[in-house]
Amino acid sequence: MTALALVAIALGMLVAPARSRAHMAAKDMVASQNYVTHPDATIAATASPTPALQANANRVTARCQNTGATNTLRVGDANIGASQGTVLYPAAASSPIFPNTIDIDTTAAVYFYSQSGTTAHCDEITR
Repeated sequence: MTALALVAIALGMLVAPARSRAHMAAKDMVASQNYVTHPDATIAATASPTPALQANANRVTARCQNTGATNTLRVGDANIGASQGTVLYPAAASSPIFPNTIDIDTTAAVYFYSQSGTTAHCDEITR
């Protein structure tokens, strides 16, 4: 094994455990997970935060995506608005620098907000 391979393995071991801990409590290490899909939702322009997912104690991760063609979307808690929340770019403009998808490790409710209107959805990984 090369020194470079050892460094890559070591770095992976430093990064991976943080996310792994969020996904696997000691008692859940062998628990199966389910991928639950939900339909796209239309997010009205300058509306108040729109519920995307209700709180779910069995959720491990929410995977949210801006499926709209032109307008940005914000994802967050019930307090999101025009200047608060994580920005997701439209599908046509997405790139590694400007993502249109985010994974959120939470059991809390998730909300959408779009100042100009768009379509979006969240899927869930549950136990």
